[in-house]
Amino acid sequence: MDSMLSQGVGSESGERSSNVQVSTSDAHKVDGKNPSEVIHWHNRGVAARALHLSRGVEKPSGRVTYIVVLEGLCRFNIEELNTRGPYCTAKISPLEMTKSEMEQVEQDPDFVTLSRQFKAIAMELISILEQKQKTGGRIKVLLETLPFHKLADIFVASFEISFEEQLCMLDSVDPKVRLSKATELVDRHLQSIRVAEKITQKVEGQLSKSQKEYLLRQQMRAIKEELGDNDDDEDDLASLERKLQKIILIVTTMV
Repeated sequence: MDSMLSQGVGSESGERSSNVQVSTSDAHKVDGKNPSEVIHWHNRGVAARALHLSRGVEKPSGRVTYIVVLEGLCRFNIEELNTRGPYCTAKISPLEMTKSEMEQVEQDPDFVTLSRQFKAIAMELISILEQKQKTGGRIKVLLETLPFHKLADIFVASFEISFEEQLCMLDSVDPKVRLSKATELVDRHLQSIRVAEKITQKVEGQLSKSQKEYLLRQQMRAIKEELGDNDDDEDDLASLERKLQKIILIVTTMV
């Protein structure tokens, strides 16, 4: 199978934009090229079909930009690379399993266990996103309908992970390996959210405590001025309680 290639993992602009997703890493022999001019291609990529092309203009620079919306079809392996002509082309071999092969994998007890673990941790992440951003409904639908090995790709694609980790996921053709790595990455993302929440709550708690202490001091100062008592030696809480009782007594007497 011949395919036109596009260098790089792809850029994000609303939707993933590029032609065929092929990441650079491993070298392939290219005819008629000086070694210094050879582009290093990763030996695997993702075949994709272009669904939509839109043109835009950046402001204020006026630079014209294009966004290509793609539908991923399958992982592939580069068998032979050809850079002659205006575009790089290659002979590729698809790496995705057939339907019958995937059905056998889905019956594997290890895969079933991994699927349950992935779903549990993914649901936990979605619940947090729903609380924070009021999103996640569509993802829940996907979680109930799409195969787990495909969900693994969708989840990981939305995370800020290193280039090496992206290649690692790309190379994970075995659904069990892919699901295991995705579960690890989702868990790591979830842990980072928990740590961030804990820090935020701690900071908010400290601010709240400081604000309460400030208000308490202001209340005590006002009470002292009202009662003409400027003695700072008495315990603050005991003094506040005693003076509040006096004010309540005065108000009750007036009524």
